[in-house]
Amino acid sequence: MLANADEHAHAGHLRSAIVEAVAALEQVVKSLPQDPGAIERCEQVADGRILTESFGAARKKLGVENSLRILVPLLFDEQDVPVELIGRCLEACELRNQVVHNQSIPGSESAVWNLITDVRKMCDFLRGNPPRSPGGWSELRPYPGGTS
Repeated sequence: MLANADEHAHAGHLRSAIVEAVAALEQVVKSLPQDPGAIERCEQVADGRILTESFGAARKKLGVENSLRILVPLLFDEQDVPVELIGRCLEACELRNQVVHNQSIPGSESAVWNLITDVRKMCDFLRGNPPRSPGGWSELRPYPGGTS
């Protein structure tokens, strides 16, 4: 889905690009309760106070956006997932909601690329892949049209 988001963005179809990117994020967040690493992390953080069987039910009840707001910060510390990254992913979700429900037009191409990049970072991390650059999360956003 993220590859589709890139293709749509390259073609100038920003609405489709943000919808695809957020769909990928939703898929990854929804799969957290089945991820052995996330379950182990839940057990470590909760120190046995939360039954891991209830992790999936909690994620489902919270929904994707509230899972980002609540579960991700509980499971991972600021160094693992900076609050700025969570905020940017929530911004992408809000933009997607505006596009789908209000038929609004996304902002600039660079803004959409930046959001797609941040969504990709979150998806990579939640799938168990650390940041790819030596600079970690602070790497420059790859906006193909020039500077962002």
